[in-house]
Amino acid sequence: MAQVVLFLLALSLLPLGSRAQSDKRFALLIGNQAYNAKVGPLTNPHNDVALIAGALGKLGFAITVVKDADYRTADAAFKRHIAAVRREGQGAISFVYYSGHGAADPDTKINYMIPIDVANADDEELWTYSINLNTIIEYLRAQAPGATHYIVFDACRNELNLSRKGKKALADKGFVPIGYTPGVMVAFATAPGATASDAGSGSGSYAKALSEEIVRPGVDSMLVFTRVARRLQREIGQDPYLSASTMPEVYFAGDPTEAATVPLTELQAREAERVWASIKDSKDAEDFEAFRRQYGAAHPFYDGRAERRINELKMQRTAAKAEAEEIEAKRKAEQSKRQHADLYAQAERAWIAVRETTDQAVLETFNRQFTDTVYGAMARARLQELKKARITINTPPPLYTQLTPVAPAMVPSDPANRFGAIAYSRTKGAQGWAYDYASQGAAESVALINCHKQAGDCSVPISFRDACGALAIGSTGYGTGTGVDGRTADGYALKVCGQRSRNCRVERRVCTTPHS
Repeated sequence: MAQVVLFLLALSLLPLGSRAQSDKRFALLIGNQAYNAKVGPLTNPHNDVALIAGALGKLGFAITVVKDADYRTADAAFKRHIAAVRREGQGAISFVYYSGHGAADPDTKINYMIPIDVANADDEELWTYSINLNTIIEYLRAQAPGATHYIVFDACRNELNLSRKGKKALADKGFVPIGYTPGVMVAFATAPGATASDAGSGSGSYAKALSEEIVRPGVDSMLVFTRVARRLQREIGQDPYLSASTMPEVYFAGDPTEAATVPLTELQAREAERVWASIKDSKDAEDFEAFRRQYGAAHPFYDGRAERRINELKMQRTAAKAEAEEIEAKRKAEQSKRQHADLYAQAERAWIAVRETTDQAVLETFNRQFTDTVYGAMARARLQELKKARITINTPPPLYTQLTPVAPAMVPSDPANRFGAIAYSRTKGAQGWAYDYASQGAAESVALINCHKQAGDCSVPISFRDACGALAIGSTGYGTGTGVDGRTADGYALKVCGQRSRNCRVERRVCTTPHS
């Protein structure tokens, strides 16, 4: 919903020239940003009009601000503004500022201001439901010929999703230059055919530059906009454009004579004091950097305080970053410590099962899994001993010879913490198994080690906790199953095997205590 705000002037702080003309200065400021996703929402237009309103409020303008205007609201606002300027007659000053989406119809070469209630940015219907900027200019001049008019079009944003027949085919989103209209100056935030940026902290770049340049005393209106253009070119490479015939000599902030006689230093001091009071508790260093750019040179006292505050905030930010990094480092160290402890416990249990073996393949498997532990070093030392003694350990036991695994050194007291596993070689039929180990990893490691004593391609197809596990083998495949007892585990293993093979039989059943 459009929001309309009327700003009334506090004339007591205005320069004399501005007071004399305050009843003849009118400003209409429109900021549109709440577009739907098909059009392209914007970030800064509300901030832009607020910044321009603050600047014009110091210069004696009666200000109307419209935020997120639909077609009807924008059209009514323009008509009211034109009527107000027309009633004042000769010598009135009209200032219209628009921040939002705008573009030119590529077929008619007419510039449009886009209201927020357009459904999409497809040019088949977009121009029908948008405000004709060229018509607004003509109405202002025709209905208020005795006034001087300034129109600022801070639009043609690159965020506009301009398309034709549903396809994003319109890359040219900029405006089309307009002819000179006597007594009317039109300022575009960018060059013909180009787009403007919506980026900026607290406002767009054009609005910021205009708000700062327009309040400088003793500067003719045309030079104000020329200075804005130079700043944008220098700071962000954007090239603002002006269209104007011979304009009357207008000084927004007082002519050079008034500028010399009005105690501006006192006014600026009060302004700097007011702004400082509003930001002094801010935790954003950018607020103080902006303050220094605006007021620092003329007010060393506040400039020094702003500089100290910036340094404090930077130190706080650095300290906070260091603290966060320290906390993260401690977290990772604790995590690594826990992982190392778990790995060490698994290695210890597995080493008990293999430390007396003379099978080099078993020791190499153990070393690969636990190489970073002390038991990995012990396995490597054991391998060296075997090599020196020239013990032949490469020949596996006869096919299907099953070895009884070594029981764990300590069986967990809680059955829920007892794990078992079965390892199996599909090429040789070799098996290895383990039960009553305190972790799944330990049980699987012991099962693999026992299986590797007979074959080098063993894997663990099943592991279980506080239960029985079974391995069924058929003529062309195998299956596994678990259950609360051996009979249940056998049944599941035979069922799975039967889906893959014929002639299935249970070759191995292993249970943790007290299952059977």
